Amino acid sequence: MERDLIVFGMARRLAIPIVVSVAGGYQAADAIAKINTQTVRCALQVYASPMDQTATGSIDAIPCATS
Repeated sequence: MERDLIVFGMARRLAIPIVVSVAGGYQAADAIAKINTQTVRCALQVYASPMDQTATGSIDAIPCATS
């Protein structure tokens, strides 16, 4: 989910609002939930931290995977 981190980070730095459409389609419900959870985790990692720092504290418990 490196792309999510890049997009959220750039949008935050440039003060551009973001809208996220949840993923779905024809996948199993657990796969859909995993995809959408990753997006939320990445958003939290970027937006819940000070602009000049990486997220710390409770956000570390739900890191955004980058692989």
